[in-house]
Amino acid sequence: IGEGLGKVLDTALADLVPPKKLLVIAPAPLDEAVLSHAFGAEFDETSIAVSRELATEYGVLAKAYGADFLDASKVTSVSKEDGVHLAAEGHERLAQAVTSLVRK
Repeated sequence: IGEGLGKVLDTALADLVPPKKLLVIAPAPLDEAVLSHAFGAEFDETSIAVSRELATEYGVLAKAYGADFLDASKVTSVSKEDGVHLAAEGHERLAQAVTSLVRK
């Protein structure tokens, strides 16, 4: 996953016109509720464990690329309804955090 994000950042930097400012956002980790939802066929315990490590990996990449970084789990969490997606209030909290960073 980190390698894929590195490729995205390389492409973004190649295509951006100065000033080049990037924001990397690590998604909130999956919740165990995903295993009992229809998405359960696509995710397992390993998926949940990997999702919990994304913030660390994304943070390292953001620093290496000189990008700003936001760990979404610090401001929101996925819905207990499906264990994958944010609820409306979660989207609002994430939007507020992104807005604050972008306006810096």
